[in-house]
Amino acid sequence: STLLQYLGEKARAAKAHWIEFECLPEARRAPLHAVRQGLRSLLVNGSGGLAEFISALEDTDRSLLQFLLEQREGGPDFRLDMEGSRQERIFSILLDWIAELSKTSPIVLAFEDLHWADQATLDLVARIANRLPNLGPVGLVYTSRAPEWHQFKTEADRSRLSLSRLAPEEIRQLLACSEIGSALSPTMRRRIAIRSEGIPLFALELARLCANCPENDRLDLLLEPGPLNTILSARLDALGNLKLLVQAAAIIGREFDVEVLGLVLQMEPSDLIEDLQRLERSGILQPLPCRKGSTRFRFSHVLLREAAYASVLEARRAELHYRTAEALAKDERAADEAPEIIARHYAAAGDPKKALTWWLKAGARASEMAATRSAVHHLTQALAVIRQNPGAANPQEAVAVLRLLGAQLVSLKGNAAPEAVETFRRCLDLSREAPAADGEFDALWALHTCHLVRGEITEALAVGERLTDKANRDGSEERRLRAHRVQGLAKLLNGQLDDAFRHLRLALDLYDEARHASLRFQYASDQGALARAHLAWGEAIAGDIVSSNRNAEAALALSSRLRHPHTSAHVLCVLAARAQTLGERATASALAYAGRVIAERHEFPYWIAWADIILGWSQAYDLGYEAAIHQIEKAIGAYRRTGAGQALPYALLLLADVALKYDRPHRALSAATEGWQLAEQYGIMLYAAELLRLRAVAKIRSGSELGDVSQILEQAEQLAARQGAKTFFCRIAEFRLHFDRRQMVS
Repeated sequence: STLLQYLGEKARAAKAHWIEFECLPEARRAPLHAVRQGLRSLLVNGSGGLAEFISALEDTDRSLLQFLLEQREGGPDFRLDMEGSRQERIFSILLDWIAELSKTSPIVLAFEDLHWADQATLDLVARIANRLPNLGPVGLVYTSRAPEWHQFKTEADRSRLSLSRLAPEEIRQLLACSEIGSALSPTMRRRIAIRSEGIPLFALELARLCANCPENDRLDLLLEPGPLNTILSARLDALGNLKLLVQAAAIIGREFDVEVLGLVLQMEPSDLIEDLQRLERSGILQPLPCRKGSTRFRFSHVLLREAAYASVLEARRAELHYRTAEALAKDERAADEAPEIIARHYAAAGDPKKALTWWLKAGARASEMAATRSAVHHLTQALAVIRQNPGAANPQEAVAVLRLLGAQLVSLKGNAAPEAVETFRRCLDLSREAPAADGEFDALWALHTCHLVRGEITEALAVGERLTDKANRDGSEERRLRAHRVQGLAKLLNGQLDDAFRHLRLALDLYDEARHASLRFQYASDQGALARAHLAWGEAIAGDIVSSNRNAEAALALSSRLRHPHTSAHVLCVLAARAQTLGERATASALAYAGRVIAERHEFPYWIAWADIILGWSQAYDLGYEAAIHQIEKAIGAYRRTGAGQALPYALLLLADVALKYDRPHRALSAATEGWQLAEQYGIMLYAAELLRLRAVAKIRSGSELGDVSQILEQAEQLAARQGAKTFFCRIAEFRLHFDRRQMVS
């Protein structure tokens, strides 16, 4: 825009670094497209110290940034031994570069047309805005047609400039300063100012039309009613034979490569240069800086491109879209970095089969970049193609779309999301209908995980039997590891301790830290670290403290060595629950706090809520009754909002325990009863015996009949014995002994 051009000139004159990123409508679903293009321009121009910064990076970070800039298939897996996702690490590297560059001169980061930005670019801008006060002399400016969408949080000074339509006098000044408008008479400029409705582009396009038509026709042109699109269409019609060239370019996008345009028009690129330069002189196109050996142009205004696109007849438009898709598909860089653009062209051309192929590639590419929202969009488009054109996909493709979409929905909305569960169920049904698609195991595993998080343990156990049976029949080490690990957790949560230990120990026998490293990125956490942590948790309840301590230490050491955030948060929070179960208040508090710090930094709401529940319990004496109860209830509410239910009986157990510590038996009885009901309803029986014990304690303190208490204690003791929960059994037996003595005294 003119404003940004002016600001850029002022910044450069002041010896500041001006770094510009332009968001394009056709790339609004391409992760970090604007950022990639902006960084490439810096490398082409040799500015911003970017090349020197990249060369000084460690091998892993340098390869990762090159992955962003090049986006080639088949490279090494840079996710390994890296903290967090690719996208998170890329953001950190770019912020380091900005901070380093600001030491040499002030920086202005300019994002043009942010309303067309993809979600990953918006996330990066939000991160920059949040860090601005700590980055040095750095300014952030962006333009947007809908600025209310982008109210980024920042403690930096900020201002907002809203642009309204120009007054007629301002339009006259604008025309007088422009090459086209200054050639017109003052009377003509005044008439254009009135006719243009305060829109600068409208005024300039009217001025161009007036300059190119006979003087006698100018007044008729200005008196003729019609919106801006009418004027733009007239401008295109005035181009004569060049209109066909402009229309083909408009099909490609706001920006286009001359070589691609040549393929679309079936002409040699060199034969197009002279006509493109004529369009540049007429103000339709602008040249773009690009890498050596290529020539690129862009439409001078997006509305010009839209008017040219709208002027193409439907049949011709489909043909040009198909040629564009074919040309881009042969371009290795275009195919790698923006497959969604190719998919969109094939869809507009009416070729659903090829559109499906490229939407699936786009979804896979976005998931690699951790651009989850974009991945969900692309895969949803693929699913829509399948629904509307049943013959477009074979069973393998349909299963692949559903499997990947389900995984992305889990990343975006959590395992408990109904959309994820429904997607995996559909994937499972289709896999049964088409065994060759080989999607049954992954669908079963994902569905099992969803049931686990939602707290639907009875359903998880049933799915788990099929899962482990299939894994054992397939003989795949990786599948057996995953299947026995999650079924071990399901058995543990159901209170079947011996069966849980069998599954978890088998998983650990199968696990190899190096060989199974990639699984923690594909399935959220490291399988070996989780198996150790869950085994330690269960052994603490079973009373095998020596083995529990050994596995807890091993789980902590492994998660610390891996430096994988979700694994660390998961392990720390599970071991905090273990420490709480053993009554180790200080240890539980320290582990929960450490898990919460990681969860908050990486935005894991599930583990933030889990940690807050335990912190409310561990800090009850320091906080006081009201504050402790409020914290636990607030954390339970946050946990429920994630859609999860797995830890609810346990959370209500801690709420009851705190209420009893402050002698609030009625509140404790209510919480313990609700926890017991949930445990029975959903099969989350791990802490059921403890819930019964606390119910008995609360009933005694609230003055209930002693006969009712005796029945509850007997039920609790039998349940703990049946489960092999020695720690709970001993507590119940000890309390029952005191209770029986009290009855004898009475």
